[in-house]
Amino acid sequence: MDLLAHAERLRPRLAAQSAEIERTRLLPADLVAELTEAGFFHLCAPRSVGGSEVAPRALLEILETLGRGDSATGWCVMVGGTASFLGAYLGEAGAQEIYGRSPKIATCGVFAPLGKGVREGDGYRISGRWPWLSGSMHSTYRLGGFVVPREGGGVDVLHAFFEAGETRMLDTWHTAGLGGTGSHDMEVEGALVPAHRVVTFLGGSPRETGPLYRFPAFGLLATGVAAVALGIARDAVDTFVELARGKRTQGGKRTLAERETIQMHVARATALVDAGRAYLHATVDEAYRVAEGERSLEPQHRAALRLAATSATESAQTAVDLVYRAAGGTAVYNTCKLQKHLRDVHVASAHAMVAEPTYALVGRMALGLETDTAQL
Repeated sequence: MDLLAHAERLRPRLAAQSAEIERTRLLPADLVAELTEAGFFHLCAPRSVGGSEVAPRALLEILETLGRGDSATGWCVMVGGTASFLGAYLGEAGAQEIYGRSPKIATCGVFAPLGKGVREGDGYRISGRWPWLSGSMHSTYRLGGFVVPREGGGVDVLHAFFEAGETRMLDTWHTAGLGGTGSHDMEVEGALVPAHRVVTFLGGSPRETGPLYRFPAFGLLATGVAAVALGIARDAVDTFVELARGKRTQGGKRTLAERETIQMHVARATALVDAGRAYLHATVDEAYRVAEGERSLEPQHRAALRLAATSATESAQTAVDLVYRAAGGTAVYNTCKLQKHLRDVHVASAHAMVAEPTYALVGRMALGLETDTAQL
């Protein structure tokens, strides 16, 4: 199935449902069923278990298209799709259980190791609490990072796929934007997770050998965040253009579109989105060429991915800010889509993978300073 074409077909429907998705704070059941069955939540899962194992450029185009229709849908597919990347790190039994099911299921997760665990039999006894679990309300398995004490000191960082019934969701997602993502906190109290549902991701090696799995998961996640932000920004520019063609200032005869300042705002916003997208795609394509050559991505490649994703997200945010201000008082009403665009893109830009500290991390490398490249 051509998932990009499917995303394009979905876009008008998503746009029509977007306000309702935000109001209810989750994706509609029929939409989730369609996305799941089509394979959108298995975008990065290995082909060996029925996943799409898409090339990174295709992943970005799909996410941008969905985000352009509805930010929450694009975001949830981004989280589920990139979480399925870990199907390449699971052993065969775990990958088949989680991603080899028919009909397909959705997963979500938080990479941050906020839980604590101990080895118990053929598994791990784990407790913890994880915020920002986007897509939690429709996911069958929920991922969480945790630490396990080592003999002699130190800890190992592992990631567990919890069955939904092993977790408790806390209604914490009351936010300015991306309200429809259901990104609540997840709490786990003493769940015994079998070893085949636990992966050594940081410092581990994937079982699968395709070029996608030579990409860093953090880089892939960051570029996915940027793609959704660019989709939001693209729709914001389109929305403003439509508004400007019809809106007249009070007592004025000219439309906003006829004012030179407005024309400049539209051009600048368009350039920001196009430039961010081009930079992101060029960087991802170059990294994928390296991966296709059966080479591991070096720290400079991983840094380039994070930098391009952060810059593209910032460009998307600036573009939305431009058209929001240019719309004047119209944009302050909930009935104006630009207000939602503004809120959504600012919440997206707060994601740790594209937040401002990324610039310091990449800048340290550029200046030849000692840098913790594990964060890339």
